[in-house]
Amino acid sequence: MRLALFPMTTAVRIREILEHVGLRVCHQISSSQVLANLANLLNIRDTELSSFLVAMADLSLRKTAVEEKRAKVQLESKELLDYVRKAIARLTYLKLTFSQLEDEIAPCEAQIEQWNTNVAVMDSKERQYLQQYSNYDVENHSYASSLSSIMYKLL
Repeated sequence: MRLALFPMTTAVRIREILEHVGLRVCHQISSSQVLANLANLLNIRDTELSSFLVAMADLSLRKTAVEEKRAKVQLESKELLDYVRKAIARLTYLKLTFSQLEDEIAPCEAQIEQWNTNVAVMDSKERQYLQQYSNYDVENHSYASSLSSIMYKLL
């Protein structure tokens, strides 16, 4: 028997550890190989029950830390997803607004063209009126000066 290679206390310890971990003890040789593999995975050098318990507690702490970090990352991911959804909705709204503004360009350009035509006509009329006023002022001034010279002579 291969069990004779292990001292009795070691075999008892292995059986206790295996039962504690939840492994069956029906085939102690294969179970001890599983236990040895488990010890290698847990990075422990002896088969003391306390060593396995400390390693399992360490794994439990790591698992809890990973779960907390995962929950935090999921929350951040959810927030980012919400932010991206809002940004996409805002982008869609801005595209719609831009499209509506582009549709309004043609009528506005036509109105601006009409206003430019009106401004040109008004500018032309202003020049015409200023010319007429200056002509009228010259005529009145010459008439007034001739009238004053006639009055001067009469006096």
